[in-house]
Amino acid sequence: MGDNPTWPLLSHQLQHNKKIADDPIVILYFPLAGGEFLAKILSCCAELYGESYFDFLKNYYSYKESDWLSTYEDDHHEKLFPAHARYFTFNEWLNFDKIIYINYNLSQQETDWLLFRKSFIYNTVYINQFADLQIKYEKEVLNFFHDNNKSYFDFPLTCFLNENDFINKVNECLSYLNLTKLDKNKVLQIYKMYMKLNIKKYQDKIK
Repeated sequence: MGDNPTWPLLSHQLQHNKKIADDPIVILYFPLAGGEFLAKILSCCAELYGESYFDFLKNYYSYKESDWLSTYEDDHHEKLFPAHARYFTFNEWLNFDKIIYINYNLSQQETDWLLFRKSFIYNTVYINQFADLQIKYEKEVLNFFHDNNKSYFDFPLTCFLNENDFINKVNECLSYLNLTKLDKNKVLQIYKMYMKLNIKKYQDKIK
């Protein structure tokens, strides 16, 4: 049977080395669109890790000579589950009560940002054909949501490209989830560190 007894399917435990918490907040996002970053920011609300977690993030998003993935995956509250559309079937997606959708509208501005990040992060969208399949599946999932009157929080990817839009949308998202809003100045500080880290990693890559 090997190490994957459910072949050709993979359990979430095998895919991500973590379990989905009870009543999770699932972040649906296209690879490179910032789902892990958003999960870390939301983790700072009072009902999750609390605002003291901002101190952890200050260190987390400080530039390091180590691989980018050391400041990329996980380290958010267990109630948050960043997920690409392909992780679940349509009906499995429908069963989640709390979904945040990072909405990549395929605008040139958004695409340029993802291509920028793709230049120094290696993941599943590095293969163009797989990127194409993933975005098509994601859009079909959203069509399924609309056909089934499934509610979710729409978080435009463009908000990641403007500090004020990002901060305001984070707090709108927390209100939608009935969670406590965050201090805007603290969110801004982490946002700036995150953007600076992206630029630095790009510069390191092209040296």
